[in-house]
Amino acid sequence: RAKSFHRLSGSQAAEALASDDKQKATWIRELTGSDEPWRPDLYDILVSMDQSGPGRAAELITNRMKKDPLASLSDTADFFLETRVTAALISRGHDVLVRVADGRVCLGITRQVLMKSRLEAELASIVDSIEKGVPLE
Repeated sequence: RAKSFHRLSGSQAAEALASDDKQKATWIRELTGSDEPWRPDLYDILVSMDQSGPGRAAELITNRMKKDPLASLSDTADFFLETRVTAALISRGHDVLVRVADGRVCLGITRQVLMKSRLEAELASIVDSIEKGVPLE
């Protein structure tokens, strides 16, 4: 593409791309200290141009820009809370389903229990302690 767009010979296009890659690698190294400019964690989005054209790349980037950046923070907070609740319940011998959405914890008891209300109260107490940030012993 660079060859036809800039009217370069094959060797000139390869040289231009190599020079451009070198400049970008230097810039990344100065910004991040990394000698590997293609590390995925350095970018918000990666588009493989050998598998998609400019139109598809623009569409992917535009769709990403339309997303609410705080939504991913909320999803991360929910995931973090879900893992904390799950770990706390497992460490106390409870095998229940845990789901968190919008900061609300939902537990599912998956087997028959004799004293269900007592179990529900115990589970609620554990979840409340986690939500309040009280360290569990």
